[in-house]
Amino acid sequence: MIESGLDPRRFVEDLLERLRDLIIVAAIPDGTAAVLRGLPADQLDRMRAQAAAFGVGALSRAADIANAPSPNS
Repeated sequence: MIESGLDPRRFVEDLLERLRDLIIVAAIPDGTAAVLRGLPADQLDRMRAQAAAFGVGALSRAADIANAPSPNS
């Protein structure tokens, strides 16, 4: 990733944002559009499918792992 010029910190920030959104979708599937305003219906549908495939527990765990400090820090 670094060799291709991508910023690993930005990648982690984007990943955490997506995981947060998926946790919201999983927690309130019927109210997602009100919380995540501005997202097209087809994107919300894909996010509902992704959230259902992982489940809240796995999404939360993934966010914890992505947010954990590096052992080299």
